[in-house]
Amino acid sequence: MSLQRKRKVEIEDYEGQQVVVSTKDWVYIGKLEVITSGELIIKVGDLLLTVDREDVSTIFAK
Repeated sequence: MSLQRKRKVEIEDYEGQQVVVSTKDWVYIGKLEVITSGELIIKVGDLLLTVDREDVSTIFAK
């Protein structure tokens, strides 16, 4: 049995996917459209929401 090192998942890996993003105050479910150095832009329905990267607690693909 070989041991394989798991690669750390980065936020950038989720770009273009349906995601669940949780912050201290909110949980967002939508498509992760754009990732910049300071914020995430998430499309929820017809709205584009911006979330500071520092505020993100967890993120995972839906």
